[in-house]
Amino acid sequence: MAVIGMTDPLLSDVGINDGSPLPATMPNTEQCECATTGPTRVNSEVSPANGPADPNLDTTVAKIKNEKIKGRYVAYNAAGTEMGWLGYRKNKGVLVIWTTRTEPEFRGRGVADALTRHVMEHAVAKNTPVAPECWYASEWIQKNPKFARYVTDPGF
Repeated sequence: MAVIGMTDPLLSDVGINDGSPLPATMPNTEQCECATTGPTRVNSEVSPANGPADPNLDTTVAKIKNEKIKGRYVAYNAAGTEMGWLGYRKNKGVLVIWTTRTEPEFRGRGVADALTRHVMEHAVAKNTPVAPECWYASEWIQKNPKFARYVTDPGF
């Protein structure tokens, strides 16, 4: 599949996979406004892996931040609790999704779905090719074929 040639500000920041060590305390985060139209309600019912949901647990993805230095998008609920994250790196203009992680208390409630959707919508808006190395992102794209034309080889 051909790589779409487009420069993306998401991919042009410094410190992502360029071989330099990551600063331990240097916060370089921003709330990503690109594709979020409001809070995303995720499943707050029973999760087979986690049993009944805690009725006091806020399972709404209230914001997604792009931590550029760490190369990850992070989902937070309204209380500011980190719910999960999606790791990425850049390679020759391709956004490589290498992992999705969800905190145990939020597993099975749609957090990885919200993160993957957010990142894919951002990639589409920026005309950025994506290479899913993560099994979850790869399966997610198969279930959401409108994003398939943005999938490419990571180009290593």
